[in-house]
Amino acid sequence: MNMFSTRREALDIFENISPELVYTVREEISGNIITGTKMELFHSIIDADREANGNVSHVPASHYYQGEEPSDEYIETWAIIECAYMGF
Repeated sequence: MNMFSTRREALDIFENISPELVYTVREEISGNIITGTKMELFHSIIDADREANGNVSHVPASHYYQGEEPSDEYIETWAIIECAYMGF
């Protein structure tokens, strides 16, 4: 599976994520780890961004090494992050 390349693709991926699945993201500046469903993460990312006046950066906690095909979990986590930053 290839990484999404547009916001519409990110939104399509986000909308198709099962509401029961759990993902983990890391805030790069503080190192805080957030775990939850797509909606829990969505709201947590928005809240963290608001509290830090935009001075945050979230990434999937799962590792992806350059040259390897990204896992579905990795891509779905990026879609959650992207949609939260877009405010969907």
